[in-house]
Amino acid sequence: MLKTRAGDKVKIHYTSHLKNVNVIDSTIKEGPIEFTVGNGEVIPGLEKAVVGMKEGDVKSVHVSPKDAYGDHKSSLVKVVDREKLTGKINLQLGMKLKARTSTGILKDVTVCDISDSCITVDTNHPLAGQELTFEIILLEIMEH
Repeated sequence: MLKTRAGDKVKIHYTSHLKNVNVIDSTIKEGPIEFTVGNGEVIPGLEKAVVGMKEGDVKSVHVSPKDAYGDHKSSLVKVVDREKLTGKINLQLGMKLKARTSTGILKDVTVCDISDSCITVDTNHPLAGQELTFEIILLEIMEH
């Protein structure tokens, strides 16, 4: 039976958990995902985990922040003048907003502090700095 290697297109089911065992994502209800190993279509830790697996294999793997969404970077926490906000927004801590970068790209941000004159937003990926565990089922090696 063939083992997965870089360049293979694979189909997997996965469930990901935070360190405290809370499920954060799963393909079980929505259907499996497909990706080519080594193309950077999924986080590096998931790509590395499927290498060497055979069709039907089940694996549990721990993924460090470095191989997931990176470390949490304090340089990506920004203070924004409230006057720059458009529309009437009832701001709340933890609220997710869309912000436009200086290059015009929309980015998800999380409100982490609110004052009368400004808000502080975290532009890191919500899972930055988190250790993850993936339960993986390799369903198919589609191209080898």
